[in-house]
Order: sequence, then C-alpha cells, then structure tokens
Amino acid sequence: MARPILSHCQHMKLGMHWNFLITEDLRPIFTQANINNFLSHDYDNLWNSMDGFPFKTAPALHDSGHGFMGGDMASYYTSTNDPVFYLHHAGVDRIWWQWQAANLNMRLNQIQGKTSPYPSLRIHYAQLPAPFQPFAPNVVGMDIRNEPYCYTY
Repeated sequence: MARPILSHCQHMKLGMHWNFLITEDLRPIFTQANINNFLSHDYDNLWNSMDGFPFKTAPALHDSGHGFMGGDMASYYTSTNDPVFYLHHAGVDRIWWQWQAANLNMRLNQIQGKTSPYPSLRIHYAQLPAPFQPFAPNVVGMDIRNEPYCYTY
C-alpha cells in the first residue's frame, strides 16, 4: 500500500476543489538507474520514457514531476504559474542533453517523433515546408553549446 508523503488541498474559483495526494509510488521513476536505462535507448524510447506516448500505461518522468509537486504544477492549465515549473523543465532539458551528448553525432538533430497520442497522426519534421527563417537558421536550437545559448550541463 502506498504511503502518502504529502496531501494538499487547493481551492479554486467557481467552487472547484482539487485534492492532490502524492504517494511513494512515484519514487522509482526518479532513480538514477531508471534515468540511465532510458538514456541508453533510441529517440522513441527516450520520448516514451519521458512522456509515455503513444499511450500511458504507467507514470512517465515528465508528468510525474508535475504530479509529484502537486498544486498548480499538477494542472495542465496552471502549471506555468508555479516557479517550480521552470526548474522542473530545466531538469527535463538536462536529461534531453545527457541523451544527446551520449552520442552527439547521431542524436543532436533527432527530433522525429509523435505529435499526438494517436498513431494515425504523425508528422515527420524533415518534411515540414516552413523553415524557421527569418527568425533563426534551421535547427539552431538543437545544439545548446552554440549561439545564441552557449551553455552546457
């Protein structure tokens, strides 16, 4: 039986009442062994481990971070109100970079994947006709070590 480590009630306008109960069931998701496991896989497996597409059978790392915090973070509509949102997504970005850096030549520009949880709706980004120009050269954002970002984890 899962033991609660935090119970949080949040009262919202319009008579809505949300009760967020966090349990230790999520703890295995956040282990270094679990993260190392999905860092060793291809893009689709990384994506599935992070977000659980195409269909979630268990909590995935990204959404578990939102659920673990509870409150505004647990809501799709209000999560950006919580300053922790940005810390959480910095952590998700760090894991993405670790995955890329493990095989940079092969993984730096891998962005193909699902844009919907439904298998029939799939986009291959290489086929998109609209480039990012004039705003930025194509795929400039894929390598965080270069301009305009110039950072690393």
